[in-house]
Amino acid sequence: MTRVWTEAQYSSRYLSIDPEQYSYYNDMECFIWCLENDGLANQLENAIGGGGAFRRFKDILTRHPCVQEAWYDFQACRMETRMRRWVECMDIDPVEWGQFAARCRGVIRKTMI
Repeated sequence: MTRVWTEAQYSSRYLSIDPEQYSYYNDMECFIWCLENDGLANQLENAIGGGGAFRRFKDILTRHPCVQEAWYDFQACRMETRMRRWVECMDIDPVEWGQFAARCRGVIRKTMI
């Protein structure tokens, strides 16, 4: 899909993106399932129950800088994957995806802490 076609079709160069419900929470769950450190995985799993889940999750990660970095990479990869799916569903030809696939493979390996 070209910019001109997008503007003609949608009366704008920009399209809104409706976020998937619970995607951030689901990302946290998937990240926890990937962790090899069972003790930390249990702490994080308990942290995401109930109100304040996001704050507790991040508070625990601040005490584990390597895992925190892996989380941010993991989350970025998941967001890019969702964006890529959205772009494909909208039949948009992206200008450049860079080394998206290679980076995501690295994130998945890094998460196995």
